[in-house]
Amino acid sequence: MFSNDTKIGVLPINIGTPDKPHTPEVKRYLREFLSDPLVVDINPFMRWLLLNLVVLPRRPQQSARAYRAIWTEQGSPLLTHSLTMSARLQESLGDGFLVIPAMRYGNPSISDALTQMREQGVERLVTFPLYPQFAQSSTTTCIQEVNRLATELLPNVEISIVPPFFDDKRVIEAYAEQGRPVLDEFQPDFVLFSFHGLPERHIHKSDSS
Repeated sequence: MFSNDTKIGVLPINIGTPDKPHTPEVKRYLREFLSDPLVVDINPFMRWLLLNLVVLPRRPQQSARAYRAIWTEQGSPLLTHSLTMSARLQESLGDGFLVIPAMRYGNPSISDALTQMREQGVERLVTFPLYPQFAQSSTTTCIQEVNRLATELLPNVEISIVPPFFDDKRVIEAYAEQGRPVLDEFQPDFVLFSFHGLPERHIHKSDSS
């Protein structure tokens, strides 16, 4: 049990974004992202070769163009929406909570968020990976990074984790509400849903059955 004056930190985490839609910033972001062994889970030497000889010499410039196509006056759409969502969550939860968003790769970093929570006297931490479905390359890497950094930054703080919420009816209905205006106007014959795939080995690692 926690007393009414216990300050609870809430850490919504998303995958990440470059600081700017330009080649140097995108290259730095991709290096951090693709160096994670939970994302590219191959032999470390082969991962280094792939990253430094194949991906980083070519991909940053291409990806920077794609980022510029979606960048807004406020900056990265992912960061902008994350900040807006976190502000609304803070307003909803009230004064007993401290909501600070973070990105697994790039900024705002998990390290900076936990440092702010330590300075604000957080006594309990709720880690909230913003991925409805579980994957080692998203959920697991976020949880592991929080636990690693919290050992130093928040050593005496109890940490709990929001589980995957892909089947939460409220989430499904929220997605449906977002799509209804478009579908009502467009009236398609059918709707095709596309999802980001995973290597089968990731699934086998995560599912012992």
